[in-house]
Amino acid sequence: MVRIHEFLKQDGFKNPTSLTNNPYTYAHETKGKTMWEYIGKDPERARTFNDAMAAQPRPAFRPLERLLTIFAVVSTTGMTITADTTAGMLDMTMMTLSGTERTEKQWLELLEAAGFELKKVWTAPGVDAAVVEGSFKS
Repeated sequence: MVRIHEFLKQDGFKNPTSLTNNPYTYAHETKGKTMWEYIGKDPERARTFNDAMAAQPRPAFRPLERLLTIFAVVSTTGMTITADTTAGMLDMTMMTLSGTERTEKQWLELLEAAGFELKKVWTAPGVDAAVVEGSFKS
């Protein structure tokens, strides 16, 4: 993330949307490769990434009936997400790989494209994040 400012300035401060042209690919000079293609070409880097992922606690899964994910759900009514250090770091991390925050409509479209239907968006007063609930389409 050290060179993110260079990338954003060069790209006109637009939200990155490309898998091959984003702050990560810029900083690592991946020459048109995605982060995954780039990591896959370096066994040591791939091993480090896989070790870090394996260290994360994982629940035991049974066949997936529903999907719960916690993310910011961007308001379409002009309200803004509270600016704080945690939110800023999450934004920077997500932007590094061309991620984006989504409105409820965009979550609906994403879930439908993956074979799910949006059941509910759970929110709480004073909390910037929401739980997005989806289930397999019947």
